[in-house]
Amino acid sequence: MPRIDGTTNAQTTFLRAFRNNPAGPPPDQWPAPAVLRRWLRRPCFQRALTTLREVLRFRADFHLTAAATQAARQLAQPDSAITAPDYKRLLDLIRLSHLRQRFPAEDPDLVIPSHWDEFGERLYRDEEFTDAMDDDNFVSPPKPAKQGIGRP
Repeated sequence: MPRIDGTTNAQTTFLRAFRNNPAGPPPDQWPAPAVLRRWLRRPCFQRALTTLREVLRFRADFHLTAAATQAARQLAQPDSAITAPDYKRLLDLIRLSHLRQRFPAEDPDLVIPSHWDEFGERLYRDEEFTDAMDDDNFVSPPKPAKQGIGRP
């Protein structure tokens, strides 16, 4: 099968592992955290991961809608003997489906987490600079705790 445009063979194998296993690849098939961070710096990998996330979200919405439809059919049958816990479970499923449709997930494209230099200063990307930073009351994010030998 051809490689995903703009990605390496290892990246393509990792992304395609989600197709074979909806819960994601097993832990031994995940790249090391440093490798994953390096991959996330590449725009092509970010786009592929964003597309994968959209596909998985669509799949989950589709399954939830189908399950809620089946739950509504069960509740609509007058002769069905539904116990109280089952009735609550079916109603919760319908409510969850309604909430997913009423409040769709709106998330921006995948962004790389903030980076910090060796002195604990935050490194900003160009798009993070706003007019609010020019304000005298602007508070920068806290510095991460320094970790080292003998420190918690």
